[in-house]
Amino acid sequence: MNEGLGSTVIIAIIVVFIALVSAYMAYNVNYTKAFRMKNKIVATIEKYDGDCTNTNGCMGEIKTYADKISYRPSTTNFCDNNKYKPNINVMDTQYFSDPGFCLYKVKVRKTESGSGEIVDDNNHQYGFYYRVATIINIRVPIIENMMQFNYVSGDTKDFHDKKYKNN
Repeated sequence: MNEGLGSTVIIAIIVVFIALVSAYMAYNVNYTKAFRMKNKIVATIEKYDGDCTNTNGCMGEIKTYADKISYRPSTTNFCDNNKYKPNINVMDTQYFSDPGFCLYKVKVRKTESGSGEIVDDNNHQYGFYYRVATIINIRVPIIENMMQFNYVSGDTKDFHDKKYKNN
């Protein structure tokens, strides 16, 4: 009877180990997809100089890449409740359900000293930048609620636009 109990414990340990390793691998695959998607979105927006619409092919290029790497998060709008949402100077929030990412357009004000002169920090004009948030698509109900690291975020460079000059 003693040997029967020992083999049951060993099998349970092996099953738990395989489950943990499989969960870790699934998370890594999905994290890599979200990270690659974020990098592609940032690079594409910078390639199109901040003007990312369907008319100039920018969004089509992003969708094609999402299909290529099979990035399909099955979540609803996560743009309003993630920790990467900017708190100030948000001009626009766009949510793209296909292929599932958020774009936050954030206003950048030019830097001036107290005397009205521009401070030499290379921010001589008003402009904007985009913050991109993608989601790691891992669906484990109990763990998903506890996870605070299921988003990947990045910012583009600053773009300068003449229409924000007087704001």
